[in-house]
Amino acid sequence: MPLDKNALKSRLIEIFSEADTNSNIETVAAQMADAIDTYVKSGTVTGTCPSGGGALQVGKVT
Repeated sequence: MPLDKNALKSRLIEIFSEADTNSNIETVAAQMADAIDTYVKSGTVTGTCPSGGGALQVGKVT
């Protein structure tokens, strides 16, 4: 599944719309971290490893 930038943007808008950042900095930071974590984990990594094993040589995140 490709990274969904629009979903991340929507979630960040929700967070900033609800938050009172003067007294809720810890809560906002945790919510942002969760949103970014979800965004990063929604991507797919594909690539090619050498035959016989070894490190990924050609790869991309979508």
